[in-house]
Amino acid sequence: MELDTHADITVLGKNCLLIQDFGKSVSVSGWNASASSTECPTVTGVVAYDHPYTGVTYMLIWHQAIYLDMMDNHLICPMQCRVHGVVIHDT
Repeated sequence: MELDTHADITVLGKNCLLIQDFGKSVSVSGWNASASSTECPTVTGVVAYDHPYTGVTYMLIWHQAIYLDMMDNHLICPMQCRVHGVVIHDT
């Protein structure tokens, strides 16, 4: 998982557990305007996080995320977390 401070929504990669597909796709494009856009589903997905000091595994549920099955990692939008009361220390 990585913080993506330039994103406006969380993007989940292929290593998440999909628990809901909203049946709606969004058009996604990168920073390069010349690249074509991709249609991606909006989903609810679960990602396991192992705390580095305690070893406790947390199941993080991400609602209203974009799913890209070609990505190996997940891009977390700090703004989306903060809007929902989750504290993010990104420094």
